[in-house]
Amino acid sequence: MNQLVKAVDPSKCKYKVRSTDVWHPRRQCNKAPKLDGYCLQHHPDALAKRKREADARWKAKCDEMDAAAKRARDDRTRLSLVPEMAALLTRASLGKVVTPELSQQIDTLLAKLPM
Repeated sequence: MNQLVKAVDPSKCKYKVRSTDVWHPRRQCNKAPKLDGYCLQHHPDALAKRKREADARWKAKCDEMDAAAKRARDDRTRLSLVPEMAALLTRASLGKVVTPELSQQIDTLLAKLPM
């Protein structure tokens, strides 16, 4: 039998926590067991609940970052079309008459703008 392996103490939580000890990197949690031999912090149901909550927070943060990236892409698209739109509108105002071709070009540019 390996001498370094310690028996599980029933008066403590069964969960193995990290230790600063070089020879024994994991040790038994020191808290008193409350449910099924685990303390309230390390009970498998509590661990699963905390993981679900953390995953939900992370998903919300990722969705927020994705939405911000989409807004930034849309803004860049709008800004890239500004000079072209300004040139068309200037041509329209200088000519005093909007030709069907110019109107079609303006409509095409407006259709490219993300809404």
